[in-house]
Amino acid sequence: MTFINIMKFFYNTHLWIYFNSKEKFLPVGTSNNTIYYLAASVIDIESIAEDYISEMKKLINYLGEKNVMVSIVENGDSQDNSRVYLSQFQKYLNEKRIPNEFVLEHEVEDPRDPNGVKNNNRVIFYALLRNKALELLYKTQGIDFDNVKIIYFNDIVFSYKDIVKLISTNHENYDSVCAMDYYFSFYDRWVAYDLAGNSLNSEFPFFNNVEGQEQFINHKPIRIFSC
Repeated sequence: MTFINIMKFFYNTHLWIYFNSKEKFLPVGTSNNTIYYLAASVIDIESIAEDYISEMKKLINYLGEKNVMVSIVENGDSQDNSRVYLSQFQKYLNEKRIPNEFVLEHEVEDPRDPNGVKNNNRVIFYALLRNKALELLYKTQGIDFDNVKIIYFNDIVFSYKDIVKLISTNHENYDSVCAMDYYFSFYDRWVAYDLAGNSLNSEFPFFNNVEGQEQFINHKPIRIFSC
């Protein structure tokens, strides 16, 4: 089982960061009965919902409907009309007979102090939400976990073509692969470390070692410790 992360993923092994804008649009391994498990944790996505769901549908069509499972956790926490869009998307998946599970009501309790006392429970809460999005996979009988790719999303705009490129990283030879997360700079560096254990930098060329810098400049995947 491998992980493709469109947000942040905690996985203590050798990883690759992939952000190749020049590489051709590559096919992925649908011929070997790969299951692509699309998991997402979202909140307040009304403003991007149409594009988000449209790209998700394109990705499903490319990977093959028979090869895909979808699990989305909204947890009843949105303050906008996110659940309306997600319900429509689930109806579409049901009509296509694509295995899916949506959590649109409050099921995961937030352990954070309601009085706002600072602690690390924010991370615990996000971990609980992401684990919830994996439940469909583990309760589905007959899954060959050696042939599963988990693709994790959160509430960001994406292009399905970029997801396919990410899946195709290093000819699909990886334990986990992450996209870089930009907001004017590479801002979420909390768990991003190179092979030497150094934190990545927020500004170009991001990596402290020459090899990583050269790979970045040449649009190559970069082997790292965690992301």
